Amino acid sequence: YSAADNDLERNQLSDIVELSGIGASDSVNLVIQLDRSALPRAVEEGEEEEEIKSGYSDAPLGDNIENFVGTKRLLVSGERNFTELEDLGDINSGHPGTLRDFIIWGVQRFPARRYILVIGSHGVAINGIAQDEDRNSIISLPQLDEALRESREVLITSGVDRFDLIGFDACLMSTLEVAAV
Repeated sequence: YSAADNDLERNQLSDIVELSGIGASDSVNLVIQLDRSALPRAVEEGEEEEEIKSGYSDAPLGDNIENFVGTKRLLVSGERNFTELEDLGDINSGHPGTLRDFIIWGVQRFPARRYILVIGSHGVAINGIAQDEDRNSIISLPQLDEALRESREVLITSGVDRFDLIGFDACLMSTLEVAAV
């Protein structure tokens, strides 16, 4: 779950391309929901037309997904290659319902014996994770707990009652408060 609708967009793209190096197989699916920013593409007075603000990017993703604004769900199909599964348009990645919907969709669409969820974005410990600058929002820790709980309530009927691992590609998310979620 890559909430890159902020100044970590360039880093998140790099991380996703690096993840694609693992590749996919018949027994492993790597599914990504990537929300990209539209904010830096507006040229401000005094800037050169081709300038992009620090941290943002107008680069393609890997070798086959052109630059886009908004949110896409992608399947890693090989190193630097992705298959677009859905184009969700401009959604709020800093809302717990968006995370919940991705979790439920991913588990139902790609049944497996084990699941890992990684959330990448800005992390601010007790204040939350997954900043969406377009919407000026972030998923607070109580909202993160809510999204995970609501996902579990839906997925328990599919035999999934927990994730094997939940990781954060974000600052300040290795605190006791976060672990309590």
